Amino acid sequence: MKTSLSPKGQATIPKPVRDFLGLKPGDKVEWEIHYENDSVTLRTLSKKPKKSWQEGLKEIQKMMKGSNILEEYLEDKQLDIKLEDGEYTLKKSS
Repeated sequence: MKTSLSPKGQATIPKPVRDFLGLKPGDKVEWEIHYENDSVTLRTLSKKPKKSWQEGLKEIQKMMKGSNILEEYLEDKQLDIKLEDGEYTLKKSS
């Protein structure tokens, strides 16, 4: 999912993410910077997510259908992913 920054440096949290986290206007969130891999984590401080991580993963997979972003990430990180009986297994490629 992609968003753009406004001139004030604001970005809209995409609706699927808001829904997954159960976010409503006025809810508190926390941003955590991960310098080692140039990423940021967003956490809700107000509530627990409405969905389990498995349900969230399935929803994200539906949204990303036809996208190759996962394959590009895994290739970049040199990881292999296998799907066996609904379980994901990640391992470092040799």
